[in-house]
Amino acid sequence: KYGYEWQPSQLQRYQWNPIQLNRVRVTNTSPEFEQRLDNDPRLRRSFSDYFIASTRFQFDYSEEQPNSRQDYLSTRVAVEAAGNLAYGLNEWLASEQDQPYGLFGLPFAQFFRIDGGAQYHHFTQNSEWASRLNIGLAVPYGNADAIPYVRQFFVGGSNSIRAWQIRALGPGATEVEEQNAEIFQDQTGDIKLEANLEYRFPLFSYLKGALFTDAGNIWLMPKESIELDPETVFHWNRFYRQIAVGTGFGLRLDITYFVLRLDLAWPVRKPYNEAGNRWVFDEIDFGDPGWRQENLVFNLALGYPF
Repeated sequence: KYGYEWQPSQLQRYQWNPIQLNRVRVTNTSPEFEQRLDNDPRLRRSFSDYFIASTRFQFDYSEEQPNSRQDYLSTRVAVEAAGNLAYGLNEWLASEQDQPYGLFGLPFAQFFRIDGGAQYHHFTQNSEWASRLNIGLAVPYGNADAIPYVRQFFVGGSNSIRAWQIRALGPGATEVEEQNAEIFQDQTGDIKLEANLEYRFPLFSYLKGALFTDAGNIWLMPKESIELDPETVFHWNRFYRQIAVGTGFGLRLDITYFVLRLDLAWPVRKPYNEAGNRWVFDEIDFGDPGWRQENLVFNLALGYPF
């Protein structure tokens, strides 16, 4: 990629990449993974070999003052458009060619993607309230009917909704598979909505504690060319019923130069349960080995999640 970055003031920063070229090739897949792709046409198209030619612009705003405990707000918005120039050239030069059109011998992706978020940090004498909101939307069109996997959204993991493993939640009311480190989690979507709230407090010396709640999910855009499970598609009149909620606590070894973080989280609202049984407070039982194995998620990471 080629681009520019400039900072006209202490609070603002801009990044513009007029040219981004990505060549994606899927290799060395197992029979089990191929079977998984065969069972999911959207996923199959997301993992195809393709070329991405895009333009990206990002704006960052932050009131954070280094080494200061003043409240601050920070925001970020990134916009990416891919495949438009290549599509226009193909329409002009090879209008009779069957779609999808190719670039350098490969089909190219065409989509519009926007993602952004805001964070607010409030400090008291010894503690801190940190909150975050993230949203994202990716729309394929023209030469593509699915977003490339590397540009799709996901939730779960140490910096997201920590009560689920990375890429294990969603889209929509999709039931989560049994948690298994040997299984590649590939739950991704075209729309993302996520909110986090964390209370951070000192324990002793360099050790700090945290209590947190994470909520959100991902969804798919409706597509005429691909048959999708209705429970995975975003609808304004029911998306809020498919919000997942997790909570937990964590320890942070904060020695200024780096932060080692351990979070323990568990779900309190499962969007894939039947209506009326999605809130699962009554199922929480830390003394039950079966419940712990199915619900507790450990997250070990460097740095704060936001």
